[in-house]
Parts: sequence; C-alpha cells; structure tokens
Amino acid sequence: MSELIVRQDDTNEFGISVSNTYGEIPFYMVDEDMVQACLMERSFEHKKIRDFMKKEHVKEFMEELSKEVSSPVMIKKHWGIVSDTWMHKILALKYVAWLNPSFELWVYKQVEKILSADYNLTWEEDPHYQTKA
Repeated sequence: MSELIVRQDDTNEFGISVSNTYGEIPFYMVDEDMVQACLMERSFEHKKIRDFMKKEHVKEFMEELSKEVSSPVMIKKHWGIVSDTWMHKILALKYVAWLNPSFELWVYKQVEKILSADYNLTWEEDPHYQTKA
C-alpha cells in the first residue's frame, strides 16, 4: 500500500513523497505556475520527458491547457550541454501520473471522493468545449 505525503517548505518548494520503490518526487515551483520537471524523472531511469511528450494524448492535453492558461505550458532552457525543463503545474501532475501509477491512482481516488461526497458541486459547461461526434 502506498502512502502519499505532500509538504511545502518556507522557500515554496513542494515535495511529494510516495512510500514505494520510487521514493520522493519533488515539485520545485516558480511563479506559482511552473514546476521543474527534469527533477521528477530522476527516480525513474526507464522514463524520460521526451517519451512523455511524444504521446498524442499529451500533445492534445497541452494544447487544451495552453488555451486555458493563455501561456506556455512547457519551457525548455539550454545552457551548453545542460538543459532544464519546466512544466505548468497541471501538466506536471499529468507527467507525475505517467511516471508513477501509484500517484495516478491516488489522484483518481481523490477526485472520486470529491464526486461521491455530499458537496453541492455543479458542472459548468465550458463554451469552448465541443464533444467530438
């Protein structure tokens, strides 16, 4: 069984720890929207950002998120041979879910708790959303 711990320190760094073989997944935030994604993949030697970015559903998700936030959702910076990748925090959650199925399951369980609780939640239709026939 996995245990998930989310913490924030005084420098606004978030750490997500999952008590399984992968250990800690860090979320280093900048300007409250971007997360340093390259640090997240360090514990996952067999999974790389470039593989995640090639997936069609990820490309579609990025396009939708970009429309929603009206800004870039991924930034890659190069300093010679060194590079760094930053993702919008929502895209970073999708990335971590791809890296770690335990985390993905936890996210869905949290959503299920919200949907099944006695909250007075209403679904607002997005005027930009169109179902594909």
